[in-house]
Amino acid sequence: MSDPKHSDDTVISQSNDDAGMATIRVTQPVPSTVPEDLQTLVVAKPAASRTQIAREAASPMGANPAAPVPFIFGRRIAKGGMGAILEASDCKLGRTIAVKVMLSEAGCSEEQKQRFIQEAAVLARLAHPNIVPVYDLGLDAEGELFYTMKLVKGRTLQHILDELRRGHPEDLREFTLDRLLTIFRKVCDALAFAHAQQIIHRDLKPENIMVGEFGEVLVMDWGISKVLGEVETPSIGPRQPPSMSGTSSFTATMDGAVMGTPNYMSPEQAMGKVNEMDARSDIFSLGGILYCILTLRPPVEGKDVWEVLDKVISAHITAPTAFSSTGANGKPMAKSEVLEAKKITPLPHVPGGKVPSALSAVAMKALTLDKTKRYQNVTAFSADIEKYQGGFATSAEKAGWFKRTSLAIKRNKAASIGAAMVLLVGSTLGTQTVIEGRRATRALTDLKASAPSLLELAGSKADRQQFTAALRDLDAVIELDPALVRARWQRVWVLIGMEKWSEAADAVRLAQKHDPSSTKLAAILPKLEELSAMDEAKRWTPERMAGLTTYLQHVGASGPLVALSAKLQLGAEARRQLVHKRVAQWLGEKAKFTCKVTAENLIELNLQSLPVDNLEPLRGLPLERLNLGGTKVTDLSPLRGMKLSMINLEKTGVADISALAGMPLRDFTSSGSVPIQDFSALRGAPLQSFRGFPGDKLGDLSFLAGAPLKVVWCSVGQVSSLEALRGAALETMLATGNRISDLSPLRGQPLTMLSMHANGISDLRPLRGMPITELSIGGNPITDFSPLLDLPKLDVLHVTGKMEDLAVLRQHPTLRVIHIGILGVPGPLRPVAEFWAEYDAQQAAKK
Repeated sequence: MSDPKHSDDTVISQSNDDAGMATIRVTQPVPSTVPEDLQTLVVAKPAASRTQIAREAASPMGANPAAPVPFIFGRRIAKGGMGAILEASDCKLGRTIAVKVMLSEAGCSEEQKQRFIQEAAVLARLAHPNIVPVYDLGLDAEGELFYTMKLVKGRTLQHILDELRRGHPEDLREFTLDRLLTIFRKVCDALAFAHAQQIIHRDLKPENIMVGEFGEVLVMDWGISKVLGEVETPSIGPRQPPSMSGTSSFTATMDGAVMGTPNYMSPEQAMGKVNEMDARSDIFSLGGILYCILTLRPPVEGKDVWEVLDKVISAHITAPTAFSSTGANGKPMAKSEVLEAKKITPLPHVPGGKVPSALSAVAMKALTLDKTKRYQNVTAFSADIEKYQGGFATSAEKAGWFKRTSLAIKRNKAASIGAAMVLLVGSTLGTQTVIEGRRATRALTDLKASAPSLLELAGSKADRQQFTAALRDLDAVIELDPALVRARWQRVWVLIGMEKWSEAADAVRLAQKHDPSSTKLAAILPKLEELSAMDEAKRWTPERMAGLTTYLQHVGASGPLVALSAKLQLGAEARRQLVHKRVAQWLGEKAKFTCKVTAENLIELNLQSLPVDNLEPLRGLPLERLNLGGTKVTDLSPLRGMKLSMINLEKTGVADISALAGMPLRDFTSSGSVPIQDFSALRGAPLQSFRGFPGDKLGDLSFLAGAPLKVVWCSVGQVSSLEALRGAALETMLATGNRISDLSPLRGQPLTMLSMHANGISDLRPLRGMPITELSIGGNPITDFSPLLDLPKLDVLHVTGKMEDLAVLRQHPTLRVIHIGILGVPGPLRPVAEFWAEYDAQQAAKK
């Protein structure tokens, strides 16, 4: 294949499709080498051949726009062993995309072709803000496979870490350790989602993580991913490995019985035991990525592949804390570890140039040889990173009382300012001696005063079903203030959410001792004893769990309630009946609410315009869509922990949406009655529709960055930049009355309706080629309307200005109506024939 010119300085990443969905189709003719299941897909028009791609790219004029192909191809921006990624223009939607193709000269085997198809099919199943989906899968005219992706500017995490190692000042300022850990947690979010779909990646490494210009974090290259439960038969063994020189690392992905990148693969993967791999194998690789974030080098290195694989199989990994004379556990390091540590250059991106011991312990736990001793799921791994960032002890470091107390003091500096405590730990009698008693007492008093705040934080985590983190915080609260009985009861509810029936029963008994009067709270004890003595298979019936769910509803434990409801796996109709019954008991059977199952099997509750001011009765219900428009609701906290995909708050009194954080919202409608000052709870949500109102006074749209948006309303605000929307696939946008002057971030998007009245726009060229049918651009300093001639579907134009400036539009082939005014505001609405007749009359009168 003759590829277009290679560009070394361009890095790409891909992000979710506009709707978070992916379609798969195949072109014709279909050769016999394509699997039968792919041949049954919809047949589409053939794409250009790669020979044609190369020829067009080499031509000064580029591709022939009239050629019957779906894409116009540009330069090659990446190339691997069996494939390449090309930049291309989508002729149908007028957007720039990336196309991954297989190279015929690479001599791809049937297995590699199968993997190529599987990669596209897997990505089509994974709709997540941090996972790369595809647009289309097909064959070119030569019968070679390709698929298309969204093209976004960015850098790989490996490139960023390389720049940090070189001491690049700008990157050192931008990519602090905390920023890198946040990036890592987004990677964990992606893998947790994939694992929930029974898919493992098997080739996780910094090179396969993209960091976009606007903070997007995307996990790429799912070419050797595996669907758990499907038996995989290894083919040939690995090819003769190349020598490792220079950095002594080998980051290319290997084929054969051992597939993956040696420096980051798990021991079971390195041994070729492909059918023994599971989510914990990915966790090992994630540990390797964290290791590289901390030390700026892979966890395992060697002079060749065999040495690397030997080290992986034996888990011979030097702890990241090998910058000091002791290892992560405080014990002297082995001689080999010390020698390895001496090779490591100073680390400018970590505090004091030394890796925090807590993070070292986390990385080494993930990198354990025995996978039963690793983190058992990605959520637990990510939770330890969150603990570190929040100033709490991680589970991996097994922190004692002294460490946890020290961290608590740091977290509560305002309360304990001026307090100094020195603890002499581990005397010959194993006691703790507190020196400087007054100051120590004052510090501990300050810590005790912080217990209610920590209790509130634990409750918030429990509402979001972060039970392990909540339990840790509750244990700390009880240690700080044993008399705070509310913490003991919350501990009961969290243990119920974790399905630890026996431990929950013990916790009830202990709570009773400290709070004998709480007979209603203790009434759940017989049910817990019954469940703890019962077989697992017999527990999970709606009838058996009815008393438990009612209890959790009564005490307001929404997180555990949602968790148990999900575990019951009620069908859509059963869930609808549960919601309907609860709402009918609350509002009465005659109340005009609707509760239905949508076409997507989601439960939708419509309380539109009902006299509702308190959502407490909804706590813990399995709702996915909720319409509160026109109600008197002001507090959304009872919704915490729900998996809402749609919420309508129009004409409510809601000013705080923090309770929506972490929800998979696709459709959000703001209040408009009271200003919502902080939209950060929506950051990372897979929003397809965001409807804000003038009352919100929106200014910063960064919380929308990376969302698969189709609709955005942000009129009458303080918006000055649309950068957060660059690369989206908007179809409708209302942004009247802002401070926008640059439309270039919208370039290439499939907008059909755009309202930009009363901004500071003077240049309409970025709109060229868009499928806009209705456009409102009045009240802007525009004098050149000629770019609108390149809007092939323009039907209605709302505009202000001199008629002379509009004369250029007289020859527009599709323009039907010109409205002198603003979209939605009354004014002269004329067919173009009448408009131009009046224009001619004015021109004649001037003569």
